[in-house]
Amino acid sequence: MDNSSNIRNNSERADAFQQQGVIVGVSVKNTPAAPARHTLNDPVKVSKLPIHQLPTLSERFSQKIRQFVLWLFTGRRAYNEEDVRKAYDAIIMIILAVTPDPSTAIRSLSSRNHHFRRQLRRFEKRRASQKQIRHPYDLLFIFDFLPQLRGPLLGEKYIIELYCSLILSEYINIVRLQIDNQKLSIETKFTFAGEAVQYFRDGHNIEQQLDKVTHPRERVAALKLINELYFHAKWYYVFSVLSREPTIDEGKLFMRAYHAMFFMARLDETNSLLREPKRASLPKRSFIKFLTRRDNSVRQRVGSDQVFAKTVADILKYLPSH
Repeated sequence: MDNSSNIRNNSERADAFQQQGVIVGVSVKNTPAAPARHTLNDPVKVSKLPIHQLPTLSERFSQKIRQFVLWLFTGRRAYNEEDVRKAYDAIIMIILAVTPDPSTAIRSLSSRNHHFRRQLRRFEKRRASQKQIRHPYDLLFIFDFLPQLRGPLLGEKYIIELYCSLILSEYINIVRLQIDNQKLSIETKFTFAGEAVQYFRDGHNIEQQLDKVTHPRERVAALKLINELYFHAKWYYVFSVLSREPTIDEGKLFMRAYHAMFFMARLDETNSLLREPKRASLPKRSFIKFLTRRDNSVRQRVGSDQVFAKTVADILKYLPSH
């Protein structure tokens, strides 16, 4: 669980690749598991989860009318029923997973919203298999669709983002407490941003040596390791942004995370590195825009550095919108 051991572990893996190669995996595109040292023994619980009122059925009906008018004049849809289902599923899952006594929260939310009660009944049928959050990666399915919620679903988006922020803050407090209890000697306290930086550095060090690797098995192994390190770098950066960690790097971590995402998009199923990224593998424009609007260091630098502002604008323009 300790930060220094995690950094040392990744550095040793990078060194092992440089000296003797590593074991080849099945595919470089495999999704890495959560780092074992950062996975909690007991699931995260949030004692005081704020309860916000969801839209009523009549309010939802008026939103549908506005959506129809928008479609009639522009041909665009503000949201669809699948977005509503995903949003409500996420809210229910979080409440059941992290609230010590979810009945009060569920009763308050469902009292005004028929759609929510219907989603809740579907969830209760499989409640025994509900998620328990021992690592932020247990929330990844939420982060994938959260940036896409818009228009009439901004209220649900705010609730989900707030809940995720509280969970991440509680998680990092538990990690730091465990480090303190183990009386480990660590120069700096555990932060998501610090972990993201170290994962990126380890992956980038190996990436810079790829041209020297000619043996096919070692090259596949190197790509697999870079993919794993960059995957962690990307998501720990996202966790840093959502947990509102203070940032003082003037947007550098954002650019590193984007570099990691761009590199991973160049990996294909044949275990090779493409010259250009696959459009389908690039992050969606809404996802990156979601991050730039919440990363204070990016916002501040965009306001003061025209070159950086243009770079961010070019990135958003380049990324796929769907």
